[in-house]
Amino acid sequence: MKEAVLHGTPDSTQVQFVAQILPATDPSFSDLKFPDAPAGEMAAKLKHPHLYVAELALDAGGLGFHQLTNGVHQSLLQFVLVAYDAAGDCINYEEKRYLINIKPEQYDSAKTTSVNARLTLDLPPGQDYLRVAVQDLVAGHVGSIEVPVMVTSK
Repeated sequence: MKEAVLHGTPDSTQVQFVAQILPATDPSFSDLKFPDAPAGEMAAKLKHPHLYVAELALDAGGLGFHQLTNGVHQSLLQFVLVAYDAAGDCINYEEKRYLINIKPEQYDSAKTTSVNARLTLDLPPGQDYLRVAVQDLVAGHVGSIEVPVMVTSK
């Protein structure tokens, strides 16, 4: 996972996902209320940050699951967003873990759908690069991409 979040490294493809990166002011989020608190571990140090949203859809069929004694299938995912500036310096990051529990009677159909996640991160104005990584902690697989983001002041 450490290599997957480094700026400029090749994308990892063991976990398949699609990511959409948009400013929180995008009209598609008009019904959502985002927290007023800074988003990201380094957000407090940013000047004039803008909140960005990473919407992820993972292929559930490619994820690893443990079966618990009660028949529930469980997976654990780690999501990491790391923002870099034009010089390649880390300027903000966020990590989250999601536990997925699927009832036995829903398991077969759930494996044909997607797992959706929404993460937020503050980015400063200018040319930034957002590294998005997902680790399937059950299977030990990683997927990652890097997206250039031009953050403009409005």
